Amino acid sequence: MRKQMITAGIILAGFAAVMAAGAALTTRFAYASTPSISVGWYAVEALHSARRGDVVRFCPPLGLPHLRVGVTPCASGYTPLIKRVAAAEGDHVRVTDYGVYVNGSRLKGSMPLHVGRGGFALPQWRGEITLTANELWVYGYHPQSFDSRYFGPVERDQHGVHWIERATAMGADAPRSGK
Repeated sequence: MRKQMITAGIILAGFAAVMAAGAALTTRFAYASTPSISVGWYAVEALHSARRGDVVRFCPPLGLPHLRVGVTPCASGYTPLIKRVAAAEGDHVRVTDYGVYVNGSRLKGSMPLHVGRGGFALPQWRGEITLTANELWVYGYHPQSFDSRYFGPVERDQHGVHWIERATAMGADAPRSGK
């Protein structure tokens, strides 16, 4: 009886290992290396809808040459970014020189900067918008995060220029809520 239990355990462990290896082949991974979200590895998967608080990986809009790298999944040649969704469909966003406001509440640490860490001038997005089903407002809860306060809402367009994926932290470190 004990030998059968050991054999069954070994078979079960082998099956689990094969299933895990198969999952690893179909799951893509991304590494967040800046403090705008918890640093570490994220599993990424297709995103069909998003709500405030979700973490997403996306291609930033065109016109941001300092984000260009060699090999990237973005058609633009830019580095994909990983950020938290601060606003989604139906949310009202207002950006001023003093910060970002979502539905009237100011996001902590959201005052836009004029110069980035590399010494280059940052784009300045100012105005108000009510987001559509095709738009997300992304935000990093670090004062120097490069996010929607500089380039506006991220759009999911039909040409695949700005794709959006769900990103899930791996390991014990869950992304910060930023509250």
